This record gives sequence, structure tokens and C-alpha cells, in this order.
Amino acid sequence: MTTGSDLVGRGEVLARLRRAVEEAAAGRGQVVLLTGDAGIGKTAVASAVADHARRAGAQVAWGSAWQGEGAPGYWPWVQVLRSLDPGGRTWPPPAPAAEQAPAAEQAPAAARFQLFDELTSTLLARARQRPLLLVLDDLQWADPASLLLLDFLARRIRVAPLLVVGTYREPELAPEDPVARQVAEVAAGATVLPLAALSEAEVGGLMAAILGQEPEPALAADVRRRTGGNPFFVQQVTRLLLAQAAADGRVGAADAAGIPLGVREAVGRRLARLSEGCAEVLTAAAVVGQEFSPALLASVTGRPGSAVTDLLEEAARARVLSAPAEPTGSWRFAHDLFREAVHQRLGAADAARLHLAVGRALQQQRAAGGGVSPALLAHHFVRAAAAGGAGEAVAWSATAAEEATGRLAHEEAARHRQRALEVLEASGRT
Repeated sequence: MTTGSDLVGRGEVLARLRRAVEEAAAGRGQVVLLTGDAGIGKTAVASAVADHARRAGAQVAWGSAWQGEGAPGYWPWVQVLRSLDPGGRTWPPPAPAAEQAPAAEQAPAAARFQLFDELTSTLLARARQRPLLLVLDDLQWADPASLLLLDFLARRIRVAPLLVVGTYREPELAPEDPVARQVAEVAAGATVLPLAALSEAEVGGLMAAILGQEPEPALAADVRRRTGGNPFFVQQVTRLLLAQAAADGRVGAADAAGIPLGVREAVGRRLARLSEGCAEVLTAAAVVGQEFSPALLASVTGRPGSAVTDLLEEAARARVLSAPAEPTGSWRFAHDLFREAVHQRLGAADAARLHLAVGRALQQQRAAGGGVSPALLAHHFVRAAAAGGAGEAVAWSATAAEEATGRLAHEEAARHRQRALEVLEASGRT
């Protein structure tokens, strides 16, 4: 659930998205893309629209792309289908064996077309039962196959009660990146809503929601200038000011020169208040990825599970982490920028060492029957090649490539094979 402070300055965009929900309910589906910098509020706006759609009686399913290479192909769509059909069959299905398919020699493109048509037909049938909203978050990290599927779906929903809201960080897509070209193709047939920086008045409103009182105009203007009007940056700086005010006795007592120049400083100061043990566990978590469990971090850091949980709770109290809603759920960073800031503090040697520890811990989980994908293992061992993980990197990359081919995720398979070759060349084993 989003809060009012998350949506300051987003009234016009929210109104347009609510109209899109109503149009989809009337059978006029479309794709809407929210774009902008990290921290600009894309996910908060998408969450607010999802809440609105649920209240209007629509189904909502959410999928997020993952920044690391460890996610299997079609990962956002896998999450969407799990949300719609918990405990349902695995998707995408494995490619048919030759003896089961006389046309096994058919072109990969034809096989993938059949796969796309199957999923699209399933989603359209579900939407005809009850209007459907799909949210696809962080598309700048999506695999090419997922974006091809989105483009395929977009061409079939114009007369269906189905709305797709996607988010992506446009500044992070280099023009030569294949993902950039595919996102551009989707955007050509979509409604694109860029989220702008907050104005000075909107910054003051966001600060007031956090502080509980209106900030001095000069202070709001300075925060606007130093943060560029990025809502996440404004929130972090304002919370630091609130903490400083607790000691000074009044909000606004902080010297303007003491306001961080940007979110890196704000995040750094937030992290600096954590204990050494908490920082160590967060560093391991940043290497694991977006989501992680205390058990995995205990294996990586060598700390008892109960001690790891205590340290994670310390980070949650500092609003660096979000605790799971369910006892068996995953922990995650409160914002991607926290994870990025922690990860960037790592040197190359330390990062490789931690990736090796994470890879081996995940390997043990897989051996014990845990649902750890070959792609995730390949990701960590490739990053750990310089720390002694080259052999495992090659082996798991080959396994991941084979598994991806079975799912018709051909681009992913090619990427795994290329990674294996690069590791072999770098280690002198070719």
C-alpha cells in the first residue's frame, strides 16, 4: 500500500492511469509505460494504480525484472502467472521431446510464436472473466524474450479488458543495448508517461508529510536544488533532517551546508548508523540480489541464523530493508538504491569472494532440493571466477544454456554460452 507522501506531485499521472483502468474494464485495453530516473516514483505510482484497480473489482498481477543475470528467461511473466494461479503448472513449459513432436525440427521462431500465443490467449481468457491489470516493474532489466512477449501481447489487447502498466529507467538504457531497442518497439504502440522531478512547492509538500509540519521555504528550496526534485532523494534527506532536529530541538535547525549533496551521501549516512555486524550482513545481501533469506545469509557469513535475523531487523528499523509480510517470506532492500550503494562499496576482490560464497551456499540449497535455478548459480560463479569459481562458472553456464534452450529463451542461452567462453579465455583454459 502506498502512502500519501509517496504520491506528492503525481496527481495528473494517477488520473490518467485511473482512466486507463476504466477504459480497460470497458474492453479497451492498452499498454502504459512509466519512465524516469531511479527514485522518481514509478513503482509507487504503479502500486497506487494497482490498489485502485483492486477496489474497482479488477484482478491484479505483478512481475518484476531482476538486475542480475541469475534470473531465468521470462522471469517477470513467471511471477505474473504465479500470482494469478498459485500452485499452478510451471510456465514456460519445457520444449517437447523429439519423439513427442513430429515437427521438432520446426524453426525456433515458430515454436516461440506458439508459446507466446498460448500465454497471451490464457491472459486474455482470464481478463474476459474479470478485468485484469498486469504490472511489469523495472523493464530496463528484463530479458529480451520477456520484452518480445510484451510486444506480442500489446498487439492483442486493444479490444480486451486488460491493462498492462510497465516501468523502466530510461536513462539506464544505452541506445546500442538490444533491450533499449525492444523497449522502444513496445513504447511505439504504448502510452508513455514520463515522471518529472518535483517542483519546489511539491518538495515542500513531501517534506511536510514526513516532518509533520511545513518546512521553511529556504530549506525546501535548498533540498529541491540539492536533490534535483527526486522524491526518493527528498525523502532520505528529510528523514536525516528529522533525525538531526531531534537533537537540535526544532526542524530546520540543520545548517544548509550539512544537507547531503545527493542520495549517495544520504544513503551513506543512513548506513553509517548501523552496527558493524549489520553492515557485514547487508553487504552479503547486496551480493545475493533483490531478495534474500536469513538462512542463506547465515551460510554466507558464518553467523548463526538467529543472529542474522536480529541484524536484519536492525536494518529494517533504519528503513534500509523491508521485512517480509509472511514469516517464510523473503527480506529485501527498501529501495534498489540502498542495495546499489552497499554493493558499490565493495572492491573487486571482495565482491568475487562473496559471489563465490553465495554461489556455493546456493549450490548446497539446490542439492538439498531447493528451487535454485542453474541461471542463478551461473551468475554468481561467473562473478566469482577470479576467486576460484571458474570451473563452476563454466559448468553451470553450460547447464543454464541447456535449460534456457529448453524454454525457448534463445537469447538467454546464447548469453550463458558467451559467458562460459569468456571465463575459459580469462582463465587460460581454452
